[in-house]
Amino acid sequence: SILFYLSKNVIVSIQKLLDQFDEKKLAKGEVNPLLSIKLELYEKEVELNALYDDLKHEDDPESKDVFQIVLAWAQDFFQVGSVMKKFSDQKDYLSSLVDNKTEVEIFLDKKRGTIKTSVKAQMKALNLVIDKVRAECTKLQKEYEAFEPLWGSALEDEFADFMKLLIQKKEKWTTANDGKAMSPMVESEIELKDFEKKIVKYRKYRADVEAMPTPVEVKWLKIDCTPIKNSLEDWVAKRINNFTSYLFNEVTFKLNNVEMQMNEVNEGLKEVSPDSENVSQELKDVLGYIQTVRTRKHVVKNMFEPMRATVKLLTKYGRPFSEEDNKALTDAPQKWEATCNKVDKVSESIQKLQTAEAERIRARVRDYFDTVLSVRREFQNQDAFNFEKGIEAAFISMGDQYTVLNEVETKIDMLTSEEKLFECEVKSAAYKRKIELCRNENRSLKIIWDMASLVHWTFTDWEKTLWHDIDAEKLGEECKKLQKQFRKFKKQCGQFKAYMGLDDKIKNMMVILPLISDLHSESMKDRHWDRLMKETKKHFVMGPKFCLKDMLDLELHKFQEVVGDIVDEADKQAKIQVQLAKIKATWADMKLEFQEHKSGVNMILASEDLTIALEENMASLQTMQAQGKNVEFFREDVDYWTDCLRTVESVFNDWVEVQANWGSLETIFIGSEDIRKQLPQDAARFEGIDAKFRKLMGEVVKTPLVTDALNDKKRKDLLDEMKKGLEQCEKSLFAYLEVKRMFFPRFYFVSNAALLDILSNGGNPQAIQKHLGDCFNNVIRLQYKKEEKALSTPELKEFEEILRV
Repeated sequence: SILFYLSKNVIVSIQKLLDQFDEKKLAKGEVNPLLSIKLELYEKEVELNALYDDLKHEDDPESKDVFQIVLAWAQDFFQVGSVMKKFSDQKDYLSSLVDNKTEVEIFLDKKRGTIKTSVKAQMKALNLVIDKVRAECTKLQKEYEAFEPLWGSALEDEFADFMKLLIQKKEKWTTANDGKAMSPMVESEIELKDFEKKIVKYRKYRADVEAMPTPVEVKWLKIDCTPIKNSLEDWVAKRINNFTSYLFNEVTFKLNNVEMQMNEVNEGLKEVSPDSENVSQELKDVLGYIQTVRTRKHVVKNMFEPMRATVKLLTKYGRPFSEEDNKALTDAPQKWEATCNKVDKVSESIQKLQTAEAERIRARVRDYFDTVLSVRREFQNQDAFNFEKGIEAAFISMGDQYTVLNEVETKIDMLTSEEKLFECEVKSAAYKRKIELCRNENRSLKIIWDMASLVHWTFTDWEKTLWHDIDAEKLGEECKKLQKQFRKFKKQCGQFKAYMGLDDKIKNMMVILPLISDLHSESMKDRHWDRLMKETKKHFVMGPKFCLKDMLDLELHKFQEVVGDIVDEADKQAKIQVQLAKIKATWADMKLEFQEHKSGVNMILASEDLTIALEENMASLQTMQAQGKNVEFFREDVDYWTDCLRTVESVFNDWVEVQANWGSLETIFIGSEDIRKQLPQDAARFEGIDAKFRKLMGEVVKTPLVTDALNDKKRKDLLDEMKKGLEQCEKSLFAYLEVKRMFFPRFYFVSNAALLDILSNGGNPQAIQKHLGDCFNNVIRLQYKKEEKALSTPELKEFEEILRV
């Protein structure tokens, strides 16, 4: 079939490719490696790249993978299946070829003969060959990745870490030797030993890289390793140069520096004539050179041996110096020694001139002490020390003093330099301590006034806040933060008046803010604000634009107790006002209650609510009156209600007493003819009281409001008069009852009221049955017969006669 021959075509093609990859043929040289590629270091990665420049830099990584290229060739063999179409469905044979397992017999060669195989088996054999080669290539990549330290870190980072470790090693040596200073030679030996280790390390890398073979044949693949070896050798050179260049430059710099210094000194050193117009300056110049040489004499002398050791090391590892530099290094010690001798000779020649100039310098130093003291005094009198001078003046004065101190310090440094130069005792250095003291104080003042500026602008921003928008609690918290921040500098700046002034300003604000919070009390009225203005002697208007600044202008921190007293007064007066309002509301609708007496007269009921209200309100008014000045504003109302309720209480008590007495006597003097006959004057008196009482009760029923009915002193007088009359009636009545008791002693066993009831009902025996038990033992009640005219026992007969009388 067509598929059979297409499959055979693909199998033969793949077999031709496999023959090119045959290991035995490659080993015998019958075939050469089919492909050549190169191993590169590309963006710090070891990569195998196919030798196709047009593919190397494409974005698709598979396009430069040699193994993918080989597989692509095999895939191209299958394209023969797309040439012909099936008769059944007009589709090509490509998909049928890919996984075809039909075995086909093909001829290899005379030696190997024929074999039976399929498309799928051939592709499996090809993948196996490719995988073996890929594994060996990966192994080769790993061998080169072992050199990763060469490119893995930046040159400057490696050198910085190296120098850091070197410094630590020197410090460790110093510690181990009890803090003894390290000699230049020892220091050089330590440094060169570590530098040599680094150089040897990278030279070893170079040898290892050079020993790597190239090209490398991996079965059917030839790998050119030259690109990666070149890259690695470049990195080795950079690493070695990183260390050798440092040593080379250091030696060159030191040698050039010494040469320049010797040339400068030799040119500058000369005899100074005492007749020279500028003898002082010439002396300074010469002494400057002398001082430079003497200061560096031993340092430079000890420098040459380490430099020679460094040159030897660099020459050993391929970084030699030029003949000129070597000669300069060889001659340098003799030149330096000659320079030092010349310095000693010139120094002797100018000794007298030096002594004379030194005396003049001492005089200038002594004279300048007065200037330093004057500067110190002026510094201490500057505006920055006085908080009242303000921020602007303080910063100006600090700036001026800074300039003055710089000028004085420069002058002192010059005098000190001259003293050292002419080998005088250095006294001017002590002057600098005073200037340094001024500088420290100026820095402290700067801290204070920086903080003062922050506080000022913070408070200024707060001052714009309108009265009703002030959140005193929040501002208080912010103020505490400012105070905490400022008091961190107390140890450094606390002795200055400026510090104390700013501290007072913050403390005053912290006092004022709670007072402002108190003044926001709803109890505050116009009279209280008027008193605040009077106490502070400052005027303000509590209008819509009233703000925190207006309140701060009152300087409330000076009137802390006054403000507290005003707010306390306002709060207490507010309570008084509320209590008075409650009292007014209570009595505005408090009415008397009435109950009809058996006589038909409406009597006042003893109301518990009225009594309780009287007690509570009288107690409240008494408390108000005890509050001294706080009650003065309400004095008129308090006095009115005190008098009113006292009158109500008095009239109510008298009224209740009068109506009680009237009620008990009314049935006797009005309802008992016997008593009216016996007590005619008192009966007439009672009739007058009765008429007044009935009229009074008629009036009060029409006006039951307590304050209208009882707050009437005329009624009080009337009730007092009635009470006296009723008491007289009672007195006469009690005398009458005493006479009855004397006639019939058993009446002593009953109360006045019971006796009056008995006497009032003398014609009605049944009405007095309830009192018989009090008069006679073992008697509860009596049963009467209509036909009986007289009682049976002598005592009852006597009782009957008394009743009839």
